[in-house]
Amino acid sequence: MKCNFSHPFFFLLLVLFTQSAFGQTSTLVIQSGAVEGKDAFVYSYNGNTTTNYGQSPSLPVYAWTHSGIPALSRSFFQFPLDQLPDGAEIVSSTLTLYHYAYDDAGLSGHSQLSGSNASVIQRVTSSWDESTINWANQPSVTTTNQVSVPASTSATQDFVIDVTQLVEDAITNDDNSVGFSMKLVTESYYRALTFASSDNSDSTLWPKLEIEYNCPFTVNPITGNSTVCADQYLPLSNTTTGGVWSSSNTSVATVNNGWVTGAAAGTSTISYAVTSNGCTETVTKDITVNDKLSFSIVGPSTVCPNTSGNAYTVSPTVSGADYTWNIQDGPNVGVNFPVNGSTNTELSIPNSVANNQFTLRCQGLNACGASEIVSKVISLNTDVPPAPDVTCSGTSGTNECVNLVVTNYGSNSIEWIVGGVVQSTSATFTRPLGTAVLCTYTSASGCTKSTWYSPEVVCTYAARLNNSRLNNSSTDNSQPASTDNEFTLFPNPNNGTFTLTTNGYNGRALILNMLGVVVEEIQVNENSNTYNIQMTDKPKGSYIIKLTGGNKDHVSLFIVQ
Repeated sequence: MKCNFSHPFFFLLLVLFTQSAFGQTSTLVIQSGAVEGKDAFVYSYNGNTTTNYGQSPSLPVYAWTHSGIPALSRSFFQFPLDQLPDGAEIVSSTLTLYHYAYDDAGLSGHSQLSGSNASVIQRVTSSWDESTINWANQPSVTTTNQVSVPASTSATQDFVIDVTQLVEDAITNDDNSVGFSMKLVTESYYRALTFASSDNSDSTLWPKLEIEYNCPFTVNPITGNSTVCADQYLPLSNTTTGGVWSSSNTSVATVNNGWVTGAAAGTSTISYAVTSNGCTETVTKDITVNDKLSFSIVGPSTVCPNTSGNAYTVSPTVSGADYTWNIQDGPNVGVNFPVNGSTNTELSIPNSVANNQFTLRCQGLNACGASEIVSKVISLNTDVPPAPDVTCSGTSGTNECVNLVVTNYGSNSIEWIVGGVVQSTSATFTRPLGTAVLCTYTSASGCTKSTWYSPEVVCTYAARLNNSRLNNSSTDNSQPASTDNEFTLFPNPNNGTFTLTTNGYNGRALILNMLGVVVEEIQVNENSNTYNIQMTDKPKGSYIIKLTGGNKDHVSLFIVQ
């Protein structure tokens, strides 16, 4: 039986869709109000059993007396099921009845004056007509799977009753509608229930049947990539035909016949809905829209001259993107520092670059193309201290420059460093015997200048460089450079591989970098006085070699280039 939507009576039917753990679940909502959606009550009073009450605004269920004469009332409801798709799996069904005061019977609400007004819902098993039904010809019912309804808890209570099994019974018996009968469990006065009918002027009070069900078919998954660039197209497809495409956020992505167009960076859920016989199944796929990279360079705008370790990074970083850096307007104009991959979003400026103002530039690349070139101007800090000017006095044994004093520190802080550890921060320092000392000034802005002082040399930096012990004046550096009668190191300068010879020395040979940190240690035996040294894994630059702990002390400078 199909609903006649052109009938002058009003019939309200809604189909809502919700997502369950088992897939797509639909809800059919029916409020009776047309020929197939009907309700009425039957009434027995004072021998009258043939009066029809199919157009009453209320549906009473009671046992009462009027003028001392007993009266009984039962109510009937019927809802069409032809909007359910064939094969639908019923999940749940509820019947909602809304309270309504039936003043014509002298009742103002539900009543339990003489006892419980508990009732029972039974399935109707024969046909009936809303305009002719009465007490005498009321249809047959079955007690199979009847639903017990507890007594009311207030005079104005609305009832929501689980009728799932009764609806399933109607479908199993090939009924295209389901009818319900409601009556009191104990039909003895005085007890009553009063509800609104579909003829009530307030349509929100009409009896309502809600059926939640699973659709009897499935829709295949959406296939295709999950990402697209802004202003580009992405094809999606589904092998289940007849569906409708839609986008949850058209400001991010739109879709037309499966073709997704990226609008702006973000995520949108693309849906494909197939409707068949009143049942709709929907599958979805989240699409990420990417745009060209947009970022800024984060890092200091002012650096100290000739310093390294000034780190810069892009923000925000994007996984899987490539970034290329270069430096413009500096001494190495246009030198590229390629940085490839998502883990290389940082760059440390080498000290050879940072000796005048320069512009740091970066360009990113992802699947959506190259970004704009982002620039950051880096200026040099002018708050740079002078090189420490140190005077010294006193000797101890063969060691000169024992008492060190700085005089030109001004407002800069002072550090005396031995072996990489700060020993003092005052203007004077007593140098431990046989040690190299680094004196460092640090300005308020963090810029530094340093001067080294090594054993057996005078106190000024220039004098140390001119000291004949620390320089090899030989033009042939392939030959041993003799510093005394018992020690030679050659070639000097070297590439990190050189020969060290001693004469009857028993102790250690320490190799220190210019910060005074030991980078290599050799045990020297007086019975084996020639050693081939490998330092190819060390950075290029100047190093100090020191014999110590044995029967003599010795210090020399050599260069790895």
